[in-house]
Amino acid sequence: MAFNSISKIVQDHLYTPPGYTAWIARLTGLVSIPISMVVWWYTHAGCGGPYPGPFNVPTWWVGNRPLDLPLPPEPVNILIFAIFNIFAITMVLNRHRPFMPLLMSLALAYYCSRDYLIASWHWILLDFIFLFALGLATPGRKSPTRRIIQIAIVGCYLFGVLHRALYPDFLSGLTFKQFFADGFACNDWCKSTVMQIASGLPDAAWQAMALITLVGEVCIGLGLCIKRTRMMAVILGLILHLGITVVMEPLLLLFTIDMFVGYLAFFDGTGDGAAEMPKPGLATNLRTIAALAMITLEIAMPLRIYWPNEETRDCRTLTLFARAPWSFGMFILRQEAIAVHCYVDGKPVPVPGGEEGKNRFSNLATDNEMKTAARYLLSLHPEAKNARVETVVVINGERTLRKATVAVRGK
Repeated sequence: MAFNSISKIVQDHLYTPPGYTAWIARLTGLVSIPISMVVWWYTHAGCGGPYPGPFNVPTWWVGNRPLDLPLPPEPVNILIFAIFNIFAITMVLNRHRPFMPLLMSLALAYYCSRDYLIASWHWILLDFIFLFALGLATPGRKSPTRRIIQIAIVGCYLFGVLHRALYPDFLSGLTFKQFFADGFACNDWCKSTVMQIASGLPDAAWQAMALITLVGEVCIGLGLCIKRTRMMAVILGLILHLGITVVMEPLLLLFTIDMFVGYLAFFDGTGDGAAEMPKPGLATNLRTIAALAMITLEIAMPLRIYWPNEETRDCRTLTLFARAPWSFGMFILRQEAIAVHCYVDGKPVPVPGGEEGKNRFSNLATDNEMKTAARYLLSLHPEAKNARVETVVVINGERTLRKATVAVRGK
């Protein structure tokens, strides 16, 4: 009896009417198509040919051991990605069934576990969350779909603010300056204009822009939660994300679309008053458990980097993607690996080669990258007992971070 009462209270807060779920599904299906192409490319890392290499970096690790999920045989990959895109097209046409986006989300989860880089991009993460949420939808009835998406969008803003507010370089304006003063983060067409504007700006102006950004994102994140301020928050969000798309990397258009799609989850539809709760039973209980599990992940994953351990004693020692996946730590810092050194059994050896832009040894920064690189280096020398990889990373053009990792055979 008590369980049923608690379950009803949870469902009353978790389940919402459909609203614009149909349009969320259409647009999520649309953006999933180009996302699948990006995922295909990077999940083949380390496979040779045109793909990034010479190794893939598993997303998940248990201590120093990677959970390196195998890439299925290529005919199976082709079939899975073909089905993924057929389901996406079905969503665009609003002819899908809930199991379709759910299977799509599981496919993304598997392939993104193959390489941390695709698991680190927030527009792929949001697509995964949206697809999972849409898989829990019940046509014509209330479901947890909108609530999951709402928490994802608000979390994207507020966790992003938290990470940057705790990073001294961002608060001082140094990160902003490093991103834009030399046009580093700008499209080619606007780079010269931005550099001209930025050339005469004092440090106080960069700091002001950083603080305004933090305040603006707090206003958007919290404003979306309040009906009276919701439309104003959406307008601010439109300005922010369109500005990012126009000035910065064109690929961020997918992130902008994801955020705009997420905004729809905050608005009720015209027929929502007639929506009823789904019938009680096993299916509804499983849907509720799945939704609560996803919401728990939405909150716990971005906060895990603050759990006390050796790597998080000083957030200034965390490189950009050391916070990934699922941190929403966008635009916190600028980093560049300026030197990489390799040693086998204590003797220096050449850094393994590869085409420029594809050799991941040239840009080692995160712990998982370095552990993978050391393991790969050891595999190239079957007679060796250990391999050591060192990297020197410049953070925001002013601070040097030196890191080293050793792989020992049999461990």
